[in-house]
Amino acid sequence: MDCKSVTDAAKADGMVPAPKPPVNKPGYYLVALVSAPGEDYHWYRQDNNGLWSQKHGNGPATNLDESGNLITNPETCNRDGSAEEMPNYTDFCGYFYVPAGGNRTGNP
Repeated sequence: MDCKSVTDAAKADGMVPAPKPPVNKPGYYLVALVSAPGEDYHWYRQDNNGLWSQKHGNGPATNLDESGNLITNPETCNRDGSAEEMPNYTDFCGYFYVPAGGNRTGNP
């Protein structure tokens, strides 16, 4: 579980790396990838209102970071889940475009 491995898998599924800072691209929505090296990875999605949201496991989606603040930037939000016994996502891996119709899963 590291940025390169998950990035390679995301690109194989049809995600397209986005520039930093990201810009909107018609027909796509933006996601951001972070990693807790050797442990886990996590995605954030940009919502229609410009804020970002996340979802941990089976929990509900939220637009709040680990400090309870609105996620305005996934690069700078609090990603330290140690207080909730979740990984500390220290590495920001980048932004990606996801086709609005969904991405490939490798299954025809």
